[in-house]
Amino acid sequence: MQENRKIKVIYIYPSLPLGGAEKGLLDMLDLLRSRLTIKIITLFSKGELASQFEKKGVSVEEVGMNSGALFPLKLISLIKLLKDSKPNVVHTHLVVSNIVGVLVAKILGIPVISTVHNVNQWRSTFKRFFDRLLYPLRDCTIVVSHEVGKDLKRVGVYMEKVKIIHNGVHAKGFVSDGKSNSKFIIGFVSRIVPRKGHKIFFKSLYNLNEIYNNLSAWIVGDGFYMDELVRFVKNLRLNNVVFMGKRLDVDRIFARCDVSLLPSKREGLPIAVLESLAVGVPVIVSNIDANMEVVEHRKVGLVMEKRNHEQLSKLLSLSIDNPALRRRLGRNAVIKIKRFFSIERISDDLLALYSELTHQG
Repeated sequence: MQENRKIKVIYIYPSLPLGGAEKGLLDMLDLLRSRLTIKIITLFSKGELASQFEKKGVSVEEVGMNSGALFPLKLISLIKLLKDSKPNVVHTHLVVSNIVGVLVAKILGIPVISTVHNVNQWRSTFKRFFDRLLYPLRDCTIVVSHEVGKDLKRVGVYMEKVKIIHNGVHAKGFVSDGKSNSKFIIGFVSRIVPRKGHKIFFKSLYNLNEIYNNLSAWIVGDGFYMDELVRFVKNLRLNNVVFMGKRLDVDRIFARCDVSLLPSKREGLPIAVLESLAVGVPVIVSNIDANMEVVEHRKVGLVMEKRNHEQLSKLLSLSIDNPALRRRLGRNAVIKIKRFFSIERISDDLLALYSELTHQG
């Protein structure tokens, strides 16, 4: 497709922090730009990942809607920005953008797609009301998992224009190098918030430290719950927990782990689980539907009852004591990522949708 035939897509995010929804676009960027002209608008601040997009030559413009008093003026700025940019498609991500971005796109008569990344995404009745009100105006709503789709259906969303396009990652292949010979490393990559289940893991680790003396827990991520978790770890006297903060090299972190885990209470479709499987590191996940859409018990990982730290301890022991099991799960994991969750497959699905909406297929 020639340059003048490329589809122009504007992506609207609240911001570009180091999160799964934002990193997903960054990972797909090179594949998408073969057929798209891309621009990003952030409603509030640019965020940490903005510089990564800009290094790749993608324009990131900040509207600055942080002040409620200035909201009407900022909304007018967004309308002007979209009007001047003349996109073929607007693609919004996350609930605030899925409200504001859709409203502005439809005012201007631009086809609009919204992606819903999480279950139970609304944090206020106000957001829930307006988000549901705007669903019929969207040309398509993408959900990243069957579980997210079921969540929308439960609240009465009309499902005819809802399409499942999973999150995707680069399939790195089975990684056997870089692992410690002396330490068994357990990786936990996520935002530091209560629903991710860090305390469940730490209770398990407390039990396991009485049996094993070579465990190391790598906690990657940041969030408002960090201070509480640091206190919790100190109270349990867990000296083998390493808080690593936010990292851009998550694939390298996972590659050095023997196993990873995500004992969360709810998810949309966790990128961290996909990233771990992509480098052949098996995962232990809670038995919520979104996790089980990716992880089949004893095929690519292990599945525990949510909130059950005793069962998590048993599954971690099983992993520690069975390197052959870990290798088998890891090899199966890479095959599954390549077949169902590769960045190439997800990019193709998105490009087909943009072509369909703009009649450029």
